[in-house]
Amino acid sequence: MVEKNLDHKVMYHFTNRAGWKGVNEGNTDFVYKDPRIGKYVEGKNIRGLWPSRRLISQGLESQLVPFEVTEPAVFGLPEEKPESWIQYKDCINVFDYLMSCCAGFSDEEGRRDLVLLSVDLNPEDNPFVVDYLHIRHLARDFSTESNPIRKQTILSEGNRRYWESRVPLANYKGNFTLPEIVIWNPIPQDRVHFVWEKDLYLFLDEAHYRS
Repeated sequence: MVEKNLDHKVMYHFTNRAGWKGVNEGNTDFVYKDPRIGKYVEGKNIRGLWPSRRLISQGLESQLVPFEVTEPAVFGLPEEKPESWIQYKDCINVFDYLMSCCAGFSDEEGRRDLVLLSVDLNPEDNPFVVDYLHIRHLARDFSTESNPIRKQTILSEGNRRYWESRVPLANYKGNFTLPEIVIWNPIPQDRVHFVWEKDLYLFLDEAHYRS
């Protein structure tokens, strides 16, 4: 079902130089599944932002969610500097960890590039928001449980709660702690825009200083 009233029209996608290059030139090292036709396409032949990471991995951890939840998706954040992400901490600083995963490898001087893209959203993208807080709770409970059967239950039930937290982006009220925007369709190149490139560590210093 297509969302008719999309109040938020932009999401922010963090990546690196290689990711931005892939948006514009394709990626010869990957093969992508096109969810619109159900077939795989060569990365060198595509442009734009393509689904590449699963919301929930396939396997026992996904036994309580629909199969389509395990298909590759495109992820983003509703803000360039989401305060709730920046301020949230448990056993790790979650925002710093996320940015570290998005950034490129260190260069000769130890710098790591981080690229921010803005993505124009259309109602046909059917974007929705989930609260990553459920995954952090899952990780906490999983790490403190020693019983293998109970660990599996924590994993599958935690992923179900994560999935069931979803709301259409048009209906999102800004009430999640760690909001993620998720889309299963490719985003065409002309709707993906370069915002900036910064050193990872300088950006994190700036984000925490202003939060």
